[in-house]
Amino acid sequence: MVTRRQGLYILFFFFLLIGNLAYGQDESPVSESMMRPEPRVVEDTVPEIHLTDEDLGRIVDLRTQFERQNATYAKPVAPSSNLLRFLKKDELEISPEAMYWARLVRDASTIFDETMTFRDTMIVNPIFMPIVFKGHYLPEDLTFYDLSCLLEKNPYEGLYPVDTTLFEDIRQDQRLEEVAYRYVQDNYPAYFRYSSRDLRHEIIKPKAIRRNIFEDLPLKVENDANFEDVDAPARFIPERRYWTSSFESTLQVAEAYVSKNWSGGGNPNLNLLTRQYLRYDYKKDKIQVTNEMEININLNAIPNSVDSIHRYQVNNDVFRIHSNFGYQAFNKWYYSFNFEFLTQLVNNYKANDTTTLAAFLAPLKVNLGLGMRYDLEKTNFTNKHKNLKLSVNIAPLSFNYWYSRLKGPDMDLNRHGFEAKENPVEGENAYKNVYAKFGSQVDASLTFNINRYTSWTSMFKYFTTYKTVLMEFENTLNLQITRFFSTRIYFKARFDDSVVRTEDFKSYFQFNQLMSFGFNYKW
Repeated sequence: MVTRRQGLYILFFFFLLIGNLAYGQDESPVSESMMRPEPRVVEDTVPEIHLTDEDLGRIVDLRTQFERQNATYAKPVAPSSNLLRFLKKDELEISPEAMYWARLVRDASTIFDETMTFRDTMIVNPIFMPIVFKGHYLPEDLTFYDLSCLLEKNPYEGLYPVDTTLFEDIRQDQRLEEVAYRYVQDNYPAYFRYSSRDLRHEIIKPKAIRRNIFEDLPLKVENDANFEDVDAPARFIPERRYWTSSFESTLQVAEAYVSKNWSGGGNPNLNLLTRQYLRYDYKKDKIQVTNEMEININLNAIPNSVDSIHRYQVNNDVFRIHSNFGYQAFNKWYYSFNFEFLTQLVNNYKANDTTTLAAFLAPLKVNLGLGMRYDLEKTNFTNKHKNLKLSVNIAPLSFNYWYSRLKGPDMDLNRHGFEAKENPVEGENAYKNVYAKFGSQVDASLTFNINRYTSWTSMFKYFTTYKTVLMEFENTLNLQITRFFSTRIYFKARFDDSVVRTEDFKSYFQFNQLMSFGFNYKW
């Protein structure tokens, strides 16, 4: 019985036999003549060209052909910046942070902090450290002759032994290291991984450490500060000054000497002028206080031919204290309370007489006023040194009180405006030594700095009891020559109709004028 595998073998053998029979029938014997190649006839590949006159006329010359080709030529244009930016490839750049970390990994020395010290580091013997090829082949002590033969011999050599044990142990260690190094260099050169050329030769410069000082600074400054995360510093507001002061000092002297036999005649004299002015003001919110103190004295020497009793005469003597308290009502107007104190400091006498014209607290004048004050300050001039200050005080209710500590018959109270007694007693002063009157008063002061060297000061006072009038008008022109010297022109007019007319007071108008030169200082 034929199995399935045997049937497949029989079928495969049958197809193989049929194929061989078919291949053998197609084959035919090949003769020698059939194997020999026949000779190939070579024909001319370039045909013969016959050109006529018509064909020759169609041939284009080289010049015409070049012109046709150049007709489409265009001059190259330089590419624009936009095109170059488009064509340019982005170059890869490493950020500073990446370079820092790359160097930190590659450089083994960066694993130590800059502030680290090696005072407690153990020193290792060079024999047990990695070997580095130094490049020295010949020994350092190689010599071809004895240098000692050229030296002069010491006649005392050999008399005492030379101590060679001081550094002998160190020399022994050095020789051992050199022998070990030579042995490895000659027998195991592959152990050398580095040479002296691979070592760094840069000079390490010390980095200066600067201390950041933060004391008394409104803002803390750091080297690596991120200004985006730092808030703006607090605004510095200086402390406001509510009290302001000013001072002016003047001392001017004029002296003239004339001998007794001077052909033109004349008398020697000495004039002294001094003025001390202090001002101390306070201003806060709506409250404003003005305080002034002034001492103004003008003396001149009197020759014996004019006054045989007194040696000097007082032309002007004022000790003045003034204070004004104001509370702002609106704009430049203030409700005000005014106080003024006046007296003299030096005794003044009548020429060739013992009558006292004025003395300290003789008289004493006090003024109290209640009203309103107007202040104006203008500084918007083209010249920065030019400014104007005006103050006008109007007191509808004003009180004047005068007192004289000298009330004897030798005191002239009439010239100061004191009232006469109704029934004077013989041997006493005919005028009262106390004066008290209510009325109205207007005070005005002006300071005009024309430029850096010229200033004008003016004061005006008007007081009336509605029966009598007292008016004073004072002007001072100061011409500053240098910082400490100036020329002053002073003029004062006075009107007082409360004075009883006498031989000395024929008019109610009084004048005082002075021109001086000397020391002047202000701040």
